[in-house]
This record gives sequence, C-alpha cells and structure tokens, in this order.
Amino acid sequence: MPATDAMGVGGDPGNATTFGWNNRGAMTSAELPTGATTSLSAYQTISGADLPGTITTPDGEQTDYDYDTKGNTLSVAVAGDDGGSREFTYQDSDTDCGGFDGQRCTAEQPHKDGESAPTTHFT
Repeated sequence: MPATDAMGVGGDPGNATTFGWNNRGAMTSAELPTGATTSLSAYQTISGADLPGTITTPDGEQTDYDYDTKGNTLSVAVAGDDGGSREFTYQDSDTDCGGFDGQRCTAEQPHKDGESAPTTHFT
C-alpha cells in the first residue's frame, strides 16, 4: 500500500506512517517516519474475528492476548521487568454478575510481588 505524506511537505523521512496487512486484511505492522515499528502477530480467528495474539512495540515490549471461544479477552500479559498481567471474567450460564451474556464481570491485576490485588467488579 503506498504511503502518503498527510502534511504534503515531503522530504526525508517525510510524515508518512506505513502500515502492513496480512491476506485477511488485518494490520500486521505500523511504521512511523522515524522508523519505529509496532508489529502484530499470531492472529487468532475466534468467532469469525481475527484477534491479535501478540503485539510488539518499537522498544521490544511484547504483549500477549488470550481469548475465550466467544472472542472475549481472558488475559493480557506484558513481558519484561515492567510487565504484568490482567485477567478477566465474563457473564455466562455459570456466572451471575447481574448483566447480559458476554458482559465483563471482573478484572484482576495481581501485584508483581505476588500479593493479592483487589478485583474490579463490573455490574
């Protein structure tokens, strides 16, 4: 896909952000004029949607995503010393958080030191 300088001033490196796409039309990368690139990989097709499995930022930070069979995000894990994870639950036939099927019920982000963290409840 050609890049266009939105400011119309040209020059090198210009003001164009270049995107990469896979054969299903899902974005695989975004490169800024500075050369900094974010990549998305390991797409998972769940309930007809292409969802990213891993996102890597220009500084190498990697974030992994896990989903249930309905495409709801179950966990988000950021690797590295500054990383962490967050886990989610959703309303279904086995839970009752007072909402509709698929509504997010809880979000929990454990402390890095292993201590239990407060759980956020959605109602």
